[in-house]
Amino acid sequence: ADGSRVLLIGAGDLAASVAPYLRHVELAAWNRRPIAAGRRAGFTTVDRWFEPGEADVAGGWAEVAIITSPADAD
Repeated sequence: ADGSRVLLIGAGDLAASVAPYLRHVELAAWNRRPIAAGRRAGFTTVDRWFEPGEADVAGGWAEVAIITSPADAD
């Protein structure tokens, strides 16, 4: 819904392709590894970036989470 807090988990190509469609929400992103400023700049609709150590904070902030990261091999 408009204004919802949506968290993208991951910052790869899938996340980059989904993010432009989420203009009507408060959009944040979290990734398990640091994301370079240049890569972040490509996510023009992301309002907030959570750092790798902030997984719990990001999860608590979000009303909806969209997983765009592949599963770990383990």
